[in-house]
Amino acid sequence: MTFAGGKLWRFQYRYDGKQKLLALGIFPTVSLNDARGKRDEAKKQLADGLDPGQLKKEQKISQSQREARSFEVVSREWHEQAKSQLPKKHAGHLLNRLQYDVFPFIGNTPISEVKQSDLLAVLHRIEMRALKTARRMKTAFGQIFRFAILTERAEYNPMDGLEGALSSPKNKDFLRTTDSKTVASLILAMDGYDGPFVVKCAMQLVLFLLVEPEELYHAKWEEIDFLEKQWNMPVQRMKTTQVYIVPLTCQVIETFKQLSSLTGYSKYVFPSCRPSRCLSPNAINAGFRVIGFGKDKIAALGIREVARIILVKGSMINIDVIEHHLSRGIKDSNETVYNPIQFLPQRREMMQIWADYLDNLKEIAMVALPKAHD
Repeated sequence: MTFAGGKLWRFQYRYDGKQKLLALGIFPTVSLNDARGKRDEAKKQLADGLDPGQLKKEQKISQSQREARSFEVVSREWHEQAKSQLPKKHAGHLLNRLQYDVFPFIGNTPISEVKQSDLLAVLHRIEMRALKTARRMKTAFGQIFRFAILTERAEYNPMDGLEGALSSPKNKDFLRTTDSKTVASLILAMDGYDGPFVVKCAMQLVLFLLVEPEELYHAKWEEIDFLEKQWNMPVQRMKTTQVYIVPLTCQVIETFKQLSSLTGYSKYVFPSCRPSRCLSPNAINAGFRVIGFGKDKIAALGIREVARIILVKGSMINIDVIEHHLSRGIKDSNETVYNPIQFLPQRREMMQIWADYLDNLKEIAMVALPKAHD
């Protein structure tokens, strides 16, 4: 049979006194031998008293119903309803984790057939990379299954009874060291890091720029002003009324120039393996663990506190300037909103002093290094 798009294989038969046609496929996608095989199968169904056309319709409905009950479909429906109750950033992160850490493994499985062992396998895979993310996903799983039960696509919640399935979170009171020797050893360790260069630069710049790792990962090349030697953080990211300016020191400018030759093709300064996305927030913590600086010694999020203590202790710069840079223009104790560009000349001086201090620590440590082997 010929139609506008090509030719169709059809099987003409009679059932219950009525003339019917059964579509067997499109030529040449379905070969003659395949069409004959489908025709023979239909003849067997007729011999058994069954209507091949009706059976095909029922199979399509069954497949459609199965897909509508898959873990991925139910999860996306739940997320669509739940996202309005979640911070926009958290909702987006949650969907990304489902898409990359969960759906590839159990997304096509009907949610009523997902077992505890399936969920545990996914959670433990995530846990190996990031315990905090795994615990958040565990909570999300419980909510997804409660939604599935309410919409009559699951009868029980396999997350029940899995309270102790993941490791307990470590003490959140990380050691905030003010020992210059420890900071120097951190600098040397980062210098010797042989992992991805982009990750290495991110680790170093968190220390030199005194910004949150997540702020750094989302940096875009359009925000880096080499002429004015500053990084202009957009208001959307900083939740301020004006662009927040981060002064760039000579050392940082040099690092950005090295990065531009490698990642200038992406809109992000620190792109992931997918150029359209930025580096994962977990990358820097993983990098610190590789060089022996886990959270029990000095965490990425503790670096700014380390700098605050060292800068104040060393009386390198006015305390108001230090606090302004580290507070990101947030309200102070007197509920006064800082001007995002306040103390800019002083902060430029402070950042260069801090960068030179770090370089000096590295030089001293390198000179002393051979003595450690005596």
